Amino acid sequence: MIKLTIEKAANAKGITSQKALKELILEKTGIEMRSATISDLYRNNKNQINREHLFTVMEALGITDFNEVLEIDKNWIYLLDFLIVLRLDSTFCIWRCDYEIQ
Repeated sequence: MIKLTIEKAANAKGITSQKALKELILEKTGIEMRSATISDLYRNNKNQINREHLFTVMEALGITDFNEVLEIDKNWIYLLDFLIVLRLDSTFCIWRCDYEIQ
């Protein structure tokens, strides 16, 4: 699983709040990004990442290396059809779910 680390990257640049990040983005790029969008990126609440949003944040923070804003989380969980797959370190656990989505 790939995890966004925008909050960590912003903190490393001295930006300690989402509001400050929003102001920096506007100042550096001229783009007024929605607070909800910044919050989702900041808190890693997205399953899909909008490349333009990520680029805008990286540009505002002066970041050119994706390793500063993305990391691989080795512990993850997926719901695949009716199976739950959980990975903890190098151990995989699989459960079959007997329920029907209506």
